[in-house]
Amino acid sequence: MKFRRNPLPQQLEEAIHEKGSFAYVFNLLMGILLVLNIVGNLIACMIIDTSVDHDRVKEATNGNIKEWKHCNRCDRLAPPRSWHCKLCGVCILRRDHHCMFSGYCIGHQNHRYFMCFLFHLMVASIYSTVYYSIYLWRITGFKFIFLSLISNLLDSLVTIFYVLNLILLALAFAALWNYVPMMMAGEVSGEHKKNLESKYNFGLNRNLRTVLGERMHVVWLFPTIKSKLSEDGYSWNPQLKQDQLGD
Repeated sequence: MKFRRNPLPQQLEEAIHEKGSFAYVFNLLMGILLVLNIVGNLIACMIIDTSVDHDRVKEATNGNIKEWKHCNRCDRLAPPRSWHCKLCGVCILRRDHHCMFSGYCIGHQNHRYFMCFLFHLMVASIYSTVYYSIYLWRITGFKFIFLSLISNLLDSLVTIFYVLNLILLALAFAALWNYVPMMMAGEVSGEHKKNLESKYNFGLNRNLRTVLGERMHVVWLFPTIKSKLSEDGYSWNPQLKQDQLGD
């Protein structure tokens, strides 16, 4: 049994870039990198434990006694900004929300991977939408793209994927539109819903480092890059806000 050296349809290959050209190789590598980042960050969201480690929770001091709380469900002391998740069954450290897509909560330890997942998902969606459009334009013409979406949707697998890609792009953009401003303001979803100024807003630079870590400029490149978070997720001192804003 023999296998094809190139499994891609010849028409598809010649419609975009010539095989072996710089653009062909570049886009192939970009596609692989985007897939690795999307899958890698999603897996990180799922496997990294962001629940409260009660072995680290010590008796609250006089300075932050008002910030600590008792979780009735866990029947344990919980640090500030932590919330109990009914679906996960545990208290989540600096809980943002329960991600139904990954099936796990997004909290202090995996927030970075969630944001990187959304970023690469949107980039990949834009990338594929552009190339889908070019392909459909060159192969079938302008009329196919706009009229076929309505009249021949079920007859064309390419068109179905094109529509699904547009939906994915819209969802990724909407998610980033929602979560990026909160990250920049030092908020999580539970705090944002109260529509009050966050007392944990320590300035843009510190807020980004709280989520993305000290190497926030390079964590977007690959999920395995280590980046120590500026906060431990347990000790939050709102009194430092003015000092941080003055830096």
